[in-house]
Amino acid sequence: MKCDVFVVGAEPRTLEQLKSACLPMPYNLRAISTLEGAKTAIEKDGKPTNAILVDFDGLQVNNSLLRIFRRSLPDTYIIGISTKHFHPELAESLREYIYACLPKPVDPDELCFFLRSIFEDKDRGGDSPP
Repeated sequence: MKCDVFVVGAEPRTLEQLKSACLPMPYNLRAISTLEGAKTAIEKDGKPTNAILVDFDGLQVNNSLLRIFRRSLPDTYIIGISTKHFHPELAESLREYIYACLPKPVDPDELCFFLRSIFEDKDRGGDSPP
């Protein structure tokens, strides 16, 4: 069974790249436009979604939004993706709420490593994400 991973705010080209990177993996990527939409969809699904990929280039994301998201879904890992190497406006989130931040274009092996780490940790009953 494939595990759902939400991709939030990604432009079509990035979304296609992420989907092709995940084809050989047991992950089903689901596109959604906002963090609020992802939160609603995760809660409505009623099944655990262990990871979301947030495109920092495609969204207006701030610490407050990520803090609210994490407080309402504390067991969901957040992986950021971005063309920028530095996000001073997200210092709190990078320290407290974001599990990893990957550069664009995303390396499929790196993405696979982080997703596999998340899902294996969850299967072992690991701790909640940062």
